[in-house]
Amino acid sequence: MASVPVANSFQTDRRSVRRWLVDCPASLRTTAGTHHGRLTDLSEKGARFEGPGLPPEGADAMLDWGLNEVFCRIAWRKDGACGVYFEQPIPTYLVEETAHGVEESSMPVAQCGNIPLGQKRARLGTSSTD
Repeated sequence: MASVPVANSFQTDRRSVRRWLVDCPASLRTTAGTHHGRLTDLSEKGARFEGPGLPPEGADAMLDWGLNEVFCRIAWRKDGACGVYFEQPIPTYLVEETAHGVEESSMPVAQCGNIPLGQKRARLGTSSTD
């Protein structure tokens, strides 16, 4: 990618495509070693990976799941999970095959434009007058 800060690049693009809920074994390979865990959401531009001892933010990695292998960069890391974004978008059919491999009735986690940037969602059980 261009010399744009990692966090800003990921935040700008993070809702431009649908994210699908998935649950499959995966690994992140870096120059420091291999990190085994689970892929928990996936889109054409990135994914969420959960596991122990994750690589630091900004690290380059290879994300492997099933027969798939994609070059990525760690966008963020927190509480045993990290977000990755792909150098090149992956095909939509690959995302859908992975999502439908989990459960045929799988629904997208978020639709394009579903959550406006800069706005928080109201918490359940609170009203706008609180």
